[in-house]
Amino acid sequence: MPAPRPGGQGPIERANGYLETSFLPGRVFTSPVDFNTQLAAWLEVANRRVHRTLQARPAERWEADRAAMPPLPPTAPLGRWQTSVRIGRDHYIRLDTCEYSVDPAAIGRIVSMPPR
Repeated sequence: MPAPRPGGQGPIERANGYLETSFLPGRVFTSPVDFNTQLAAWLEVANRRVHRTLQARPAERWEADRAAMPPLPPTAPLGRWQTSVRIGRDHYIRLDTCEYSVDPAAIGRIVSMPPR
């Protein structure tokens, strides 16, 4: 597997760390719906803070980010790979440099990944 790009993973890990240290401690969740409800309420507060690197509130950047994105093509691009593979005990499929998890119920079965 290739080495991660320098600086590529840090921002994601910092965001996860912020979530783990600011949202999760002391909370109890009764279900995934309860987790999502509490997270949505917490994000309302968290997104009001001025982000040190951005020098802006995250919510203020959404429209600028959307405006900078190119439009999607009118049709989906054709898939590049086509393969069939038997799912191993670890229930992962490796395609090029990426690994994808598969439902463990598929262990031992052959699955096809055709292009779209």
